[in-house]
Amino acid sequence: MSNPSSSYATKDIPSALDPSAFLLFTNGGKQARAALGAVLALNEASRPRIRVTVHSDSSAASLRAAFPALDPASILVGDTREISFQRTALAGGVTHVYHVGREFTPSEAVHAIDWIDNAKAAGTVRFFVYVGALHPFRRKMINHRIKLDVEEYLAEARLPYCVLQPADHMQNHDVEKAVETGELIQYYSVDELEAFFDIKDLGEVSVKVLKNPGEHDLARYELFGYAHTYREAAEILSRVAGKPVQARKIEREEALAMCTERAKSRAENEYYANGFAMMIAYNDRFGLLGNSNVSKWLLGREPTTWEEFCKRVLA
Repeated sequence: MSNPSSSYATKDIPSALDPSAFLLFTNGGKQARAALGAVLALNEASRPRIRVTVHSDSSAASLRAAFPALDPASILVGDTREISFQRTALAGGVTHVYHVGREFTPSEAVHAIDWIDNAKAAGTVRFFVYVGALHPFRRKMINHRIKLDVEEYLAEARLPYCVLQPADHMQNHDVEKAVETGELIQYYSVDELEAFFDIKDLGEVSVKVLKNPGEHDLARYELFGYAHTYREAAEILSRVAGKPVQARKIEREEALAMCTERAKSRAENEYYANGFAMMIAYNDRFGLLGNSNVSKWLLGREPTTWEEFCKRVLA
């Protein structure tokens, strides 16, 4: 009897960064854009064919504005949760998939699993990259826990894959506004150590994984940069900007009101508001720490520091 794992536990996977490849990004959000931008920065002669799926015409317009080098015809607008739309997106010979789920939705895992199933059914997909979150085993945060279900399914799907687990990114903080107002605002404790990871480093790691999939098949990579308290982060930003910036924790009532408003703005139900509130409570008590060794190895250098990031943004 043949070994059922032999079809996916292999180094014989073609590169996604080759004109003969067809790379699908299932999401046009921040993390996917980091990888997309890094791919588009490659020499045009070595770029794969690219397709990106987005939910709305406004998202498509935003993507075209952000990436003029992206062929507008490669942007597919529709409901990325619908199986028929997923099959359409995967048609035409897609060879590699880069998937980032939509957070704080109860069906996040279901839709990711549908993408995995449809990628297998397409018959042409040779490699599946799943972007989750650092420490999905922190199950008290539903936005982390739900990704663990996806990782488990992907590991058992008999499809070559790599899982990237980035920490909270620096881009979630409006550095320019913090300098303007003199406040670096956060939902949780300004004295608890938290993760700081540059999303551009995620893009760089993604390119390395996509370039040599065989070397990264069946891997799960924790991508962590540095740990700072927000008080420390504000002090660093003050030094870089040459202006005083203080860290301020939003009070509980204000934070919960903001959770509710964010849920409404996304036309979501209580699941979003509850999930966001739970994340705030968890980080306020435990913070989120990790180790940067894997990031250093994959990048071939030290991860970008918060100070370097602030200098880049303010420049």
